[in-house]
Amino acid sequence: MEKLFTTMGCTDHQRVTFATFILEGEANVWWTEEQRLLCGTSTQITLEVFLETFYEHYFPASTREQLESEFLKFTQENKTVTWYEVRFTELVPYAPYIAVFGPSKCRRFLKGLGGDIRSRLIPLMLRDYHELVQRAKMVERDCERTQEV
Repeated sequence: MEKLFTTMGCTDHQRVTFATFILEGEANVWWTEEQRLLCGTSTQITLEVFLETFYEHYFPASTREQLESEFLKFTQENKTVTWYEVRFTELVPYAPYIAVFGPSKCRRFLKGLGGDIRSRLIPLMLRDYHELVQRAKMVERDCERTQEV
């Protein structure tokens, strides 16, 4: 949704309006009551307040802490690099201070890769996350071919 808002050039107020418009069922009931409690019907609610309230209700601190802990322990194990990268990307928002950009994200991703792949990538000292992921997939394919022979 954020991608759509950015593409459309929405203001923060428009983002809140559109995001709350698509809420359905229990979420809509919750938001109607929450909005009334926050400021009545005459004051605009900022995007920051909406997001904080929404995430606190649907992703309580205990859940966020659990996902952060999962991220910190997360490794590839016997899964594919593609699977690992997808789950890594899902977990990154729960530990933004550790792995949001560039080198720190690369270090964390590399640390969780399987031994054979990691050992081949460490000497490259890659600092671009997308390049690291692509190289990891290439090394994985090479390892699979080597095992077939």
